[in-house]
Amino acid sequence: MSENKTILLVEDDQLLGQGVQTFLQSNGFHCTWVTNAKEAGKHWFSADLVILDRQLQDGDSLNHLPTWLQTKALPVIVLTAKIEVEQRVEGLMCGAKDYMTKPFAQEELLARIVTQLRPLGSSSIAYKTLSIDVSMRQVLDQDKPVALKPKEFQLLV
Repeated sequence: MSENKTILLVEDDQLLGQGVQTFLQSNGFHCTWVTNAKEAGKHWFSADLVILDRQLQDGDSLNHLPTWLQTKALPVIVLTAKIEVEQRVEGLMCGAKDYMTKPFAQEELLARIVTQLRPLGSSSIAYKTLSIDVSMRQVLDQDKPVALKPKEFQLLV
């Protein structure tokens, strides 16, 4: 899933940006990290998904999101300290596909990225060494078949 996928990370906190970039790269993604809206606009077209902080030094990134989405429609995950319901609704209504609040778990962020990049109608699921083909009811672990009883398969998916 992560092969050749580029994530644009828009985050002005240096420590957090470095950590997320390293984490994404260690999970097979190419990650372009920028710290302001101007740079985000320059790299938008080359991304497959965007992780967007709202509170940037040059203002609220949601002010730019509709314009960026007109340039190229992308799945956007807002990752921010703004936690109020109204703020989350605003982010989603501006065009974000998902909204996460800080602090966050990196594994959850990864799961949300994989979910957003999964093609619609896909009947396969991949997580770490597991690959599951739902329509074929087949599970592979490190490319080796795993025998599961019907109930075990149902619980897994």
